[in-house]
Amino acid sequence: MGWPSYPWASLIATLAAIGVMALEGAISAIITKHVQVAVPAAELLDQEAGKTAAPHTLTATESAKLEVERSARVRVIAVAQVLETGVAIHSVFIGIGLGVEPRLSVVQPLLIALCFHQAFEGFALGACLLKAQMRRVAFSTMAAVFATTTPLGIVIGLAIQATYDPASPTALAVAGCFDSISAGILLYLAFVSLMGEDFLHAQHARSELAVKYTGLVLGVALISGGANSIPRAARKAEQHARAYFAEL
Repeated sequence: MGWPSYPWASLIATLAAIGVMALEGAISAIITKHVQVAVPAAELLDQEAGKTAAPHTLTATESAKLEVERSARVRVIAVAQVLETGVAIHSVFIGIGLGVEPRLSVVQPLLIALCFHQAFEGFALGACLLKAQMRRVAFSTMAAVFATTTPLGIVIGLAIQATYDPASPTALAVAGCFDSISAGILLYLAFVSLMGEDFLHAQHARSELAVKYTGLVLGVALISGGANSIPRAARKAEQHARAYFAEL
């Protein structure tokens, strides 16, 4: 078993998904600790200012409901931050790939595909940020990061265009590793954090759930149908990468 024969992309994506799961748990723990400290402090300040009336003891049902709502919001915030990280890493390398491409005939269709790709990633990220109900500063910062990562990658690609060979084995290996990491992050977030929440944990009418599943199946069918249109350059790049790793 050598470098070219082992499915490294799948392994790296799997490890990235496991890492994202651990990162999401760590972020959730940090946010939960911050919320538990911040809420009693705010209540104490209100009592000192005379804003709070006679203390009200919550029933077990009310306490459980508040805890569920708090946990759900903490998880959504963690998902939003991890999704932002994965999308940002992926977008930088997409921009670099566009910036180093000198052929206009390749740039034009790549730019169209990039617009659709980033638009749908933006829809997913925006919906996640709105669901998290983050502060305006945090929301604006994360939106700005998403909007600038691809142009930043394009600038980097233009700057290194003279010396960078996107078809070289080293460049392909580095890009492949980062693409695999991004794939693991996005797959975990798509199936566990986003679709899992929308399809399994949310309350839906049967008709609404049927529409969602229909849209999901159609989307998968469209993407799978486009898999046969891989350009010859990508296949040649894969052959160069396999030859490079075979020499190691």
